[in-house]
Parts: sequence; structure tokens; C-alpha cells
Amino acid sequence: MLIPNDTTEWLKFKDDVLSRIRTRQELRFDTSFFDTLTLEQDKGLTELLNRDAEAAYKRHLDHLSRSAMKRTF
Repeated sequence: MLIPNDTTEWLKFKDDVLSRIRTRQELRFDTSFFDTLTLEQDKGLTELLNRDAEAAYKRHLDHLSRSAMKRTF
């Protein structure tokens, strides 16, 4: 599924991710934002974006950990 990049949800998600990357914070999202969304579809889309970003971040950390272990041997 392609997500339009001009929606309120996408712009909020993008701002959150970029801010966390710039400040080297974990990609964990405050779900209270979901309560401000009016449509169930918007809530579902935002939740999906957040879960995907968290999963990608965890895999990135795993990759960094494995790479660091390889360098020590």
C-alpha cells in the first residue's frame, strides 16, 4: 500500500521520526496522538506507520550490534 505523503498523519509521522533521528532518541511513539485522529482509517494508518518504524529501528539496532561483534573478532 502506498501512503500519500501530504496527509496530516504522514506529516506528523515524518516530523516525529526526523526529530528522533536528529536527537538520537529511540523510535518509540506516544500513542496519545492517535486519540486526536477522527477517522478509524487515519488511526490505523498512523498506528501501522509507527509499528513499521519501530520494527525497522529494532532491526537497525540488531544490525549494528552484529556488525560491532564481527569487528571484535
